[in-house]
Amino acid sequence: MTATLPRRADVAPAHTWDLSRMFADEHAWEQAYQEVERTLPALAAFSGRLSSSAAELNRWFTENAYIAVLIHRVYAYSSLAYDVDTADQRAAGLRDRALGLFARYQAATAFAEPELLALADKQIAALLAAEPQLEVYHHYFDNLQRQRRPRALGRGRGGAGPGRRTADEHLDGLPGTRRRRSAIRASP
Repeated sequence: MTATLPRRADVAPAHTWDLSRMFADEHAWEQAYQEVERTLPALAAFSGRLSSSAAELNRWFTENAYIAVLIHRVYAYSSLAYDVDTADQRAAGLRDRALGLFARYQAATAFAEPELLALADKQIAALLAAEPQLEVYHHYFDNLQRQRRPRALGRGRGGAGPGRRTADEHLDGLPGTRRRRSAIRASP
């Protein structure tokens, strides 16, 4: 015996996702979508300014955090609406629009992490000390600093030490790799 699934419209609301907890309706979703879209140029305008002052960095984190939460809600709503019935073209359109907006958000904010990675540890410490509200991002900056450290292959954590090799040393030990890497470094 083959069971057929009921159509979404035929399922009692008590047994369905309540998307109204995210947005009251599609109109509210559209307003949030438009707000994110309007804000993208302002977020992109922070490029090159994150280290100009602790207050500016705090503004970046505050504005970006607000939009990040909002865009995740926009995407989650559209994705859940689509997952209910993947044949629903209206829901597929919402999801596709949300994915496009998310890509534009990522492009508008792509400068931030490289810009912050370029800061010296002393600059980061000075910015954190100058603005107490940045203290909540201390762990984030610790992780950024960790990303700048050389990676080591082997057991345990930390940099290259006794019995540990850096990634370059590991590659140099592979047949023919040292010669190719030397040629790449020497090429103009």
